[in-house]
Amino acid sequence: MQGLATQESVRADRRAEAWYALGRIHEAANDLTIATNAVSRGIQCAPTPEIKNQGSILLGQMDLKLKRVDEGVNLLKAFVTANPSDPLAETLQMQVAEACLTAGINAQAVDEYQHYVETFTNPVGQAQALSGKGSALINLGRYAEAATAFGKAGDLYVNVADKERCLFKVGDACSPTDSTRWRLRHTNACFGNSRTLRWRSRQVPDRRVHCQNGPHG
Repeated sequence: MQGLATQESVRADRRAEAWYALGRIHEAANDLTIATNAVSRGIQCAPTPEIKNQGSILLGQMDLKLKRVDEGVNLLKAFVTANPSDPLAETLQMQVAEACLTAGINAQAVDEYQHYVETFTNPVGQAQALSGKGSALINLGRYAEAATAFGKAGDLYVNVADKERCLFKVGDACSPTDSTRWRLRHTNACFGNSRTLRWRSRQVPDRRVHCQNGPHG
């Protein structure tokens, strides 16, 4: 593979693909620095925008694994911005948002999750994005906004366990100092006492009132 990648007589597209393949091999071996160098060389000899994009996405994802968040986010965002209708754009936008949240870049994470919500219509992805946005908002101390985001996520989730998790997150957002008692009270109010829990979206406005007035208001 190395010989194919470095052989000048080989077509440029094949050399680029060989460099990308080498990068993936080194990535699988957890040699990420060597992997990024290989992919970068592939991008340099890529003859078309499409092949360059393949390398840029691969390099961006490797940068995120190396905790080079700014570099990785910039590469992936460049693709999403230029190709919003590409099937990969939705996945990459979520990766960008999650990378920002994991790195503690919470304000940007809020923006990136919101961009996903406004751009892509997949309800499963929207629920995930709203939940991630809620987590970033809690980290920023913006509790009322976080509760709203988790409430919307709960409305979109189909799985009961996911809905319950979102309601508990609403409780965390509304009462960060005494959330356990508050969550238990409002889990019963929203889901009922049976073990088969059922989401009632009409309860969301009531939760927002509690977020404004506090759990003891």
